[in-house]
Amino acid sequence: KVSQFLGASQVIPSLRPNDRLAAVLTCFDTFPYSVLPVVGEANQLLGVVGLDELNHALKTTDARSLLVAADLMRSDIQPLYPDDRLDVGMQAFAQNDLLVLPVVDGSPQNRVIGLVRRSDLALAYLQKLHGDPDSSS
Repeated sequence: KVSQFLGASQVIPSLRPNDRLAAVLTCFDTFPYSVLPVVGEANQLLGVVGLDELNHALKTTDARSLLVAADLMRSDIQPLYPDDRLDVGMQAFAQNDLLVLPVVDGSPQNRVIGLVRRSDLALAYLQKLHGDPDSSS
């Protein structure tokens, strides 16, 4: 299940809708994720900002000083849930076409409780399908 990737001590970086571009850049520089969640006051998921959107904005707009996270945000994503099976998680990654997805608690507020990398989930999924390659030598 997706819950295996959630750690009690995991720092969950997030952006607020009104974070200016400089703050968004700092957050991406600080944390090793290519996608960051944008959350509301109650830590509810509003959307995500990815490096692709950020790179596009930096290259195409002259209004950089006016941009905020909400301007860069994708709100059409399907998050992961702790009880999602690995195959369901793989489908969510394929549908969202992202390298990182937020995990939400499943409450009506959809509070962000973690981030999962596609590569980590894919490795666990393949090991579950084929067994751990390190143990078969």
